[in-house]
Amino acid sequence: MEKILLYFAIKYKGNWDDVYKALDSKERVAVEELEKLNDEKYQFVSVINPLYPKVLKNAFKPPFILFFDGSISLLTNWKRIVGLFTSGDLSPNGERNFNISVKGLTEERKIIAIKEDDLNTYKTNTLVKENAQVVVILKNTLKNFQNNKNEIYRELQKIDFLLITEFGNEIEKDNTQYQNRLISGLITVALFVQLSSLSKTKELIDFVLNDGKELLAFPYDNFDKSNKTNKLIKQGAKLVENIDDIINNL
Repeated sequence: MEKILLYFAIKYKGNWDDVYKALDSKERVAVEELEKLNDEKYQFVSVINPLYPKVLKNAFKPPFILFFDGSISLLTNWKRIVGLFTSGDLSPNGERNFNISVKGLTEERKIIAIKEDDLNTYKTNTLVKENAQVVVILKNTLKNFQNNKNEIYRELQKIDFLLITEFGNEIEKDNTQYQNRLISGLITVALFVQLSSLSKTKELIDFVLNDGKELLAFPYDNFDKSNKTNKLIKQGAKLVENIDDIINNL
C-alpha cells in the first residue's frame, strides 16, 4: 500500500486532492508502473507508516507521503516542536530576539521548525552555533533545496536536522499553502520574531489558529515601521520578551 501512495504522490505531483480522488475512485495502477519506482531512491514515510507523526493525522488534509532528508525521528517528538517565524533579513532587534529564541529553545531541548523561505546564512549559522535540532519545511523538492541552497544545506548537516516536503518531483506552481499547512500541523506553538507583512502571513496564521495552536510574538518599538509583530499582538498574539515568557507559554 505504501508503494501505491508513493506512486500517486509522484504522479499527481503532491496535489492532495488529486491523490485523494485517485484513492477514492480506486484508480488502477499497472504493475510495471510500480516497478519503475524501484529505480528511484526516494526517502519517505507514508501516512500508514509507524514513523508518521501522529499529530499530522489530525491536521487538515494530512499528507499521504512525506519525503525527507535527515533525522525523521525528530517528528516522533512533535510535542517539543516550536515554529520560529521571521521575515527576510533581520533588524538588529530581530537578530537579538532570534538569538535569544534559538539559544533558549535549544537549552530547553525544544525542536525548532522553520520554513525554507525564512532560512538565510545568518540564521543557519546561529542554529548551527547553538547546536539546535531543526526541522525545515520545504515548498518544493529536496533536490531543489539541496541544489539551490547548497551552502545552507551543508551547514545543516553539522547538526541534528530534518528536511521535509510533500513533493517528490519538481513543480512550478507556488506551494506556500502546502508549506503553511504542514508546518502548522507539526508545531505546538508559533513564535513570531519578526514580521514584515501581515497580509502575506495571514494564511499561515489562519492555519495555526484553526489547528488550535498558540501565537506568540516579540514586540518592537513603534519607530520600527517595517515590523508588524505589534499589530499581531493587538490582534491577540501573546507578547513575549524573553525565553522564560516563551517557555511559560508552551
